[in-house]
Amino acid sequence: MAVSADDPTAQWKAKVCLVGGTGVGKTSLIRRYVQDAFDDQYLITLGTKVVKRVVELEFPQVGSVRVDLTLWDTMGEEFLRPTLFDTVLGGAKAVVVVVDVTDPRTLAPMNAWIDLSRQVSAETPIQILLNKSDLPPSKDVLVEALEVGRQKNAPCYMTSAKTGNNVVSAFEDLARRIAAKTYGERDDGLDPVGKQIISHAASRERTLQDFLILTRLPTTILQAHLEMLVGRGRLRIVSLDIGPDGCPVIKYTAGTAPTPSATTPLTPGPMQRP
Repeated sequence: MAVSADDPTAQWKAKVCLVGGTGVGKTSLIRRYVQDAFDDQYLITLGTKVVKRVVELEFPQVGSVRVDLTLWDTMGEEFLRPTLFDTVLGGAKAVVVVVDVTDPRTLAPMNAWIDLSRQVSAETPIQILLNKSDLPPSKDVLVEALEVGRQKNAPCYMTSAKTGNNVVSAFEDLARRIAAKTYGERDDGLDPVGKQIISHAASRERTLQDFLILTRLPTTILQAHLEMLVGRGRLRIVSLDIGPDGCPVIKYTAGTAPTPSATTPLTPGPMQRP
């Protein structure tokens, strides 16, 4: 059933927290995403700042979906993290962990924030942004961030707030993951495309490109399908890497959850407000 983006049942509010060490570029990423601007001057964020941006998506069996992202920009000081994390992360629908791809010292805050996020909610989607990709990267940062991403099911993006590289893609991918998780929790039915994808993944590991060839769906629609199937346990992520374009390269295989014989259409409802 297609739902207009003007329909209030298809308009969701989602709190998204940007966390990470001091100076990794959280504020600059938000400014680039929301205002398409960049400032070389570094200013420490005091407390938490909140900005908003709307993402319009097309979703399988639903149609147009509007996700109102409320982006929480947090300070990175180490000594303040224990007193802030519950307030900052409480009610979050997703967490963006930002790392300075040139600086191995920002790996410790990355790991700490991911652990804190999992304490608050084991199921909240996490995205890792390896920022400052316009500069030569540290191999240590790349290796550890990818390993953590594999373990935590957290896709990794190479981003640059300065050039804008992959900033919009990373946030819109996150909005899609939020919507897919919500739909996946509401309904366990599978449409013919979902069944086709699972069958294809049962024979060997498959990539997004494999499924594009199979289904001939637009990339964004296919990605939404895959996110829902992963959330329901129908697909399983077996490897995660970063491609030449700085975007995640994910391989999937069939999950262990049984495939239902009947298909139930998805109908959107109001997302719980953070």
